[in-house]
Amino acid sequence: MRSERDAVKLKAYIDKYKLKDIFVPEVEKGASLFHYEKGEMVMRSGEPVNHFTILAVGKLRVFSVSEAGKMISIAVEEPPSLFGDIEILLKRDTLHNVVAETAVTLIAIPMTLTEQYLENNVAFYKLACSSTIEKLFRSSTSYSFTLLYPAKNRLARYFLDQGDGELLYHKNKLAEHFGITPRHLGRLLGEMEKEGMVLRTGRGRLQVMDAAELKKLAVYQ
Repeated sequence: MRSERDAVKLKAYIDKYKLKDIFVPEVEKGASLFHYEKGEMVMRSGEPVNHFTILAVGKLRVFSVSEAGKMISIAVEEPPSLFGDIEILLKRDTLHNVVAETAVTLIAIPMTLTEQYLENNVAFYKLACSSTIEKLFRSSTSYSFTLLYPAKNRLARYFLDQGDGELLYHKNKLAEHFGITPRHLGRLLGEMEKEGMVLRTGRGRLQVMDAAELKKLAVYQ
Protein backbone atom coordinates (compact mmCIF):
# COMPACT_ATOMS: atom_id res chain seq x y z
CA MET A 1 0.00 0.00 0.00
CA ARG A 2 1.17 3.49 -0.83
CA SER A 3 -0.19 6.53 1.00
CA GLU A 4 -0.35 9.90 -0.71
CA ARG A 5 -1.31 13.43 0.28
CA ASP A 6 -2.47 15.23 -2.87
CA ALA A 7 -4.97 18.01 -2.25
CA VAL A 8 -5.73 18.47 -5.96
CA LYS A 9 -6.55 14.79 -6.59
CA LEU A 10 -8.53 14.58 -3.35
CA LYS A 11 -10.61 17.64 -4.26
CA ALA A 12 -11.30 16.15 -7.70
CA TYR A 13 -12.64 12.92 -6.12
CA ILE A 14 -14.72 14.88 -3.60
CA ASP A 15 -16.33 16.85 -6.42
CA LYS A 16 -16.77 13.79 -8.66
CA TYR A 17 -18.65 11.80 -6.01
CA LYS A 18 -20.43 14.80 -4.43
CA LEU A 19 -18.87 14.34 -1.00
CA LYS A 20 -18.42 18.00 -0.12
CA ASP A 21 -20.86 17.91 2.81
CA ILE A 22 -18.81 15.37 4.78
CA PHE A 23 -15.40 16.78 3.89
CA VAL A 24 -15.37 19.71 6.26
CA PRO A 25 -12.02 21.59 6.19
CA GLU A 26 -10.49 19.61 9.06
CA VAL A 27 -11.43 16.27 7.49
CA GLU A 28 -10.24 17.28 4.02
CA LYS A 29 -6.94 18.46 5.45
CA GLY A 30 -6.34 15.18 7.30
CA ALA A 31 -7.52 12.78 4.57
CA SER A 32 -5.11 10.72 2.47
CA LEU A 33 -5.23 8.67 -0.71
CA PHE A 34 -4.36 5.00 -0.28
CA HIS A 35 -3.17 3.12 -3.37
CA TYR A 36 -3.21 -0.70 -3.54
CA GLU A 37 -1.98 -3.03 -6.26
CA LYS A 38 -4.11 -5.90 -7.58
CA GLY A 39 -4.15 -8.76 -5.07
CA GLU A 40 -3.20 -6.66 -2.03
CA MET A 41 -5.25 -7.09 1.13
CA VAL A 42 -7.08 -3.88 2.06
CA MET A 43 -8.97 -5.02 5.18
CA ARG A 44 -8.81 -8.17 7.30
CA SER A 45 -11.69 -9.61 9.28
CA GLY A 46 -11.34 -9.06 13.03
CA GLU A 47 -8.82 -6.22 12.80
CA PRO A 48 -9.59 -2.74 14.18
CA VAL A 49 -10.91 -0.18 11.72
CA ASN A 50 -8.35 2.63 11.61
CA HIS A 51 -9.81 4.56 8.67
CA PHE A 52 -13.17 5.25 7.11
CA THR A 53 -12.56 4.79 3.39
CA ILE A 54 -14.30 5.56 0.12
CA LEU A 55 -13.38 3.69 -3.05
CA ALA A 56 -12.40 6.24 -5.69
CA VAL A 57 -10.81 4.10 -8.43
CA GLY A 58 -10.87 0.37 -9.22
CA LYS A 59 -12.67 -2.67 -7.81
CA LEU A 60 -12.51 -4.40 -4.43
CA ARG A 61 -13.66 -7.93 -3.61
CA VAL A 62 -15.30 -8.56 -0.23
CA PHE A 63 -15.04 -12.12 1.05
CA SER A 64 -15.17 -14.34 4.12
CA VAL A 65 -13.20 -17.45 5.01
CA SER A 66 -14.77 -20.32 6.99
CA GLU A 67 -13.00 -22.16 9.81
CA ALA A 68 -12.37 -24.97 7.30
CA GLY A 69 -10.56 -22.50 5.04
CA LYS A 70 -13.26 -22.19 2.38
CA MET A 71 -13.47 -18.74 0.82
CA ILE A 72 -16.87 -17.28 0.00
CA SER A 73 -17.06 -14.19 -2.20
CA ILE A 74 -19.65 -11.72 -0.92
CA ALA A 75 -19.45 -8.82 -3.35
CA VAL A 76 -17.31 -6.92 -5.83
CA GLU A 77 -17.50 -3.22 -5.01
CA GLU A 78 -17.00 -0.28 -7.36
CA PRO A 79 -16.73 3.50 -6.73
CA PRO A 80 -17.91 5.21 -4.66
CA SER A 81 -18.46 2.31 -2.24
CA LEU A 82 -17.81 2.91 1.45
CA PHE A 83 -15.69 0.71 3.72
CA GLY A 84 -15.80 0.86 7.49
CA ASP A 85 -19.33 2.30 7.51
CA ILE A 86 -20.99 -0.78 9.03
CA GLU A 87 -18.19 -1.13 11.58
CA ILE A 88 -18.53 2.53 12.58
CA LEU A 89 -22.30 2.28 12.99
CA LEU A 90 -22.01 -0.96 14.99
CA LYS A 91 -18.80 0.09 16.79
CA ARG A 92 -17.07 -3.21 16.03
CA ASP A 93 -13.95 -4.56 14.33
CA THR A 94 -13.70 -5.30 10.61
CA LEU A 95 -16.49 -7.65 9.51
CA HIS A 96 -15.14 -9.08 6.23
CA ASN A 97 -11.88 -9.40 4.33
CA VAL A 98 -11.34 -7.01 1.43
CA VAL A 99 -8.82 -7.51 -1.38
CA ALA A 100 -7.94 -5.36 -4.39
CA GLU A 101 -9.50 -6.94 -7.48
CA THR A 102 -7.69 -4.34 -9.61
CA ALA A 103 -5.32 -1.51 -8.79
CA VAL A 104 -7.36 0.76 -6.53
CA THR A 105 -7.36 4.17 -4.91
CA LEU A 106 -9.22 4.84 -1.66
CA ILE A 107 -9.95 8.12 0.07
CA ALA A 108 -8.97 7.46 3.69
CA ILE A 109 -10.14 9.43 6.73
CA PRO A 110 -8.42 8.52 10.04
CA MET A 111 -10.85 7.21 12.65
CA THR A 112 -9.77 9.97 15.03
CA LEU A 113 -11.03 12.59 12.58
CA THR A 114 -14.17 10.55 11.85
CA GLU A 115 -15.03 10.49 15.54
CA GLN A 116 -14.10 14.12 16.13
CA TYR A 117 -15.72 15.80 13.15
CA LEU A 118 -18.24 13.40 11.61
CA GLU A 119 -20.07 11.83 14.57
CA ASN A 120 -22.53 14.73 14.55
CA ASN A 121 -22.48 15.29 10.81
CA VAL A 122 -25.95 14.53 9.42
CA ALA A 123 -24.67 14.18 5.84
CA PHE A 124 -22.14 11.56 6.98
CA TYR A 125 -24.76 9.44 8.71
CA LYS A 126 -27.15 9.73 5.77
CA LEU A 127 -24.35 8.52 3.49
CA ALA A 128 -23.35 5.67 5.83
CA CYS A 129 -26.95 4.54 6.36
CA SER A 130 -27.70 4.69 2.64
CA SER A 131 -24.59 2.60 1.92
CA THR A 132 -25.49 0.03 4.58
CA ILE A 133 -29.06 -0.33 3.29
CA GLU A 134 -27.78 -0.73 -0.29
CA LYS A 135 -25.39 -3.49 0.84
CA LEU A 136 -28.21 -5.21 2.72
CA PHE A 137 -30.47 -5.04 -0.34
CA ARG A 138 -27.79 -6.47 -2.64
CA SER A 139 -26.91 -9.21 -0.16
CA SER A 140 -30.58 -10.16 0.23
CA THR A 141 -31.09 -10.23 -3.55
CA SER A 142 -27.93 -12.28 -4.08
CA TYR A 143 -28.85 -14.73 -1.31
CA SER A 144 -32.34 -15.19 -2.72
CA PHE A 145 -30.93 -15.74 -6.22
CA THR A 146 -28.48 -18.32 -4.84
CA LEU A 147 -31.29 -20.23 -3.12
CA LEU A 148 -33.72 -20.06 -6.03
CA TYR A 149 -31.49 -20.81 -9.00
CA PRO A 150 -28.88 -23.51 -9.75
CA ALA A 151 -25.21 -22.67 -10.26
CA LYS A 152 -25.55 -22.96 -14.04
CA ASN A 153 -28.11 -20.12 -14.14
CA ARG A 154 -25.94 -17.95 -11.91
CA LEU A 155 -22.88 -18.72 -14.01
CA ALA A 156 -24.70 -17.60 -17.16
CA ARG A 157 -25.63 -14.34 -15.49
CA TYR A 158 -22.06 -13.82 -14.33
CA PHE A 159 -20.65 -14.26 -17.84
CA LEU A 160 -23.17 -11.80 -19.28
CA ASP A 161 -22.35 -9.24 -16.58
CA GLN A 162 -18.66 -9.34 -17.55
CA GLY A 163 -19.42 -7.69 -20.91
CA ASP A 164 -18.34 -8.46 -24.45
CA GLY A 165 -15.07 -9.92 -25.64
CA GLU A 166 -12.87 -12.67 -24.26
CA LEU A 167 -13.41 -13.35 -20.56
CA LEU A 168 -10.56 -14.23 -18.22
CA TYR A 169 -11.22 -16.30 -15.11
CA HIS A 170 -9.44 -18.29 -12.41
CA LYS A 171 -11.13 -21.68 -12.05
CA ASN A 172 -10.67 -22.06 -8.29
CA LYS A 173 -11.69 -18.48 -7.51
CA LEU A 174 -14.72 -18.68 -9.79
CA ALA A 175 -15.79 -21.93 -8.14
CA GLU A 176 -15.43 -20.32 -4.71
CA HIS A 177 -17.48 -17.35 -5.90
CA PHE A 178 -20.41 -19.68 -6.67
CA GLY A 179 -19.91 -21.98 -3.71
CA ILE A 180 -19.18 -25.05 -5.87
CA THR A 181 -16.15 -27.27 -6.44
CA PRO A 182 -13.74 -26.62 -9.35
CA ARG A 183 -14.72 -30.05 -10.69
CA HIS A 184 -18.40 -29.13 -10.76
CA LEU A 185 -17.54 -25.81 -12.41
CA GLY A 186 -15.65 -27.72 -15.11
CA ARG A 187 -18.72 -29.87 -15.76
CA LEU A 188 -20.95 -26.80 -16.06
CA LEU A 189 -18.56 -25.10 -18.48
CA GLY A 190 -18.44 -28.30 -20.51
CA GLU A 191 -22.24 -28.41 -20.71
CA MET A 192 -22.45 -24.75 -21.74
CA GLU A 193 -19.76 -25.26 -24.35
CA LYS A 194 -21.52 -28.35 -25.74
CA GLU A 195 -24.75 -26.34 -25.95
CA GLY A 196 -22.97 -23.65 -27.97
CA MET A 197 -23.24 -20.85 -25.39
CA VAL A 198 -19.54 -20.43 -24.68
CA LEU A 199 -16.19 -21.54 -26.09
CA ARG A 200 -13.13 -22.13 -23.92
CA THR A 201 -10.32 -20.58 -25.97
CA GLY A 202 -7.50 -21.47 -23.60
CA ARG A 203 -6.61 -21.96 -19.95
CA GLY A 204 -8.68 -19.46 -17.99
CA ARG A 205 -10.08 -17.93 -21.19
CA LEU A 206 -13.63 -18.06 -22.46
CA GLN A 207 -15.64 -16.48 -25.28
CA VAL A 208 -19.42 -15.98 -25.22
CA MET A 209 -20.78 -17.52 -28.41
CA ASP A 210 -24.56 -17.28 -27.93
CA ALA A 211 -25.59 -14.38 -25.68
CA ALA A 212 -29.28 -14.93 -26.44
CA GLU A 213 -29.22 -18.45 -24.99
CA LEU A 214 -27.17 -17.27 -22.01
CA LYS A 215 -29.84 -14.62 -21.29
CA LYS A 216 -32.54 -17.28 -21.28
CA LEU A 217 -30.52 -19.30 -18.79
CA ALA A 218 -29.52 -16.28 -16.70
CA VAL A 219 -33.10 -15.63 -15.48
CA TYR A 220 -33.09 -11.84 -15.46
CA GLN A 221 -36.79 -11.52 -14.61
